[in-house]
Amino acid sequence: MKVSGFTFARNAVRLRYPLAESIRSALPLVDEMVVNVGRSDDGTLELVRGIGDPRIVLVESVWDEASLVRGRVLAEQTDIALEHCTGDTCLYLQADEVFHEEDHPRIRDALARMHADPGVEGLAFRAGPGVRVFHYGWVRPPAQQTEKMAEFERLYQGDEARRRRLSQGFSYDVEEKVRPFEGTHPAPMAARVAAEDWVFEPRGRRIRPGHLREDLLDLFEAGTGIRIGEYRNFEIVR
Repeated sequence: MKVSGFTFARNAVRLRYPLAESIRSALPLVDEMVVNVGRSDDGTLELVRGIGDPRIVLVESVWDEASLVRGRVLAEQTDIALEHCTGDTCLYLQADEVFHEEDHPRIRDALARMHADPGVEGLAFRAGPGVRVFHYGWVRPPAQQTEKMAEFERLYQGDEARRRRLSQGFSYDVEEKVRPFEGTHPAPMAARVAAEDWVFEPRGRRIRPGHLREDLLDLFEAGTGIRIGEYRNFEIVR
């Protein structure tokens, strides 16, 4: 069985995506790693080349600015990366997602079982007893998160949405459903995490007035890995 990993990114350095860390977390699991890099002005292409692993298949693309509305270009760039995969099985990580090395044996086993069973079309990674995907999409100092969100909103709603977000700024809400992280980060993230110097103090694990339903669902999900009422476009068969 040949496993192809794939991902895509544009301006990952400026927007502080942990792209290199994401790629490194997948490399031990794949025979090739397809990285589709959109034309960037911040050294993203050089960042990927600098990883220096022969399994990396570098694809260069130019994003179609006419496809920015409703984020269609994101699907297009994902498909471009997927089309360059030559493996029997494909493993997808977004540019802000990282695998933990402790979960590599589970991932390898799941990929092998999926490949051997024609009735299984894909894998759903989950926290808890399953495979964890560490998502760092909201782990940035507020100023950098503002810029990232502005660019993301532009992909869905155009330039005016980007300007609006930049003018509004962004601050993390201490009353949101963020919890202190008590585990270990994936090894590729160690240096980036150690370099962060901004402080955020999340609220304790408690029920907020006026948010009873949401907070109870959060507590249930934290304990079981299951989100009640979550929309799914797939059916769990195992």
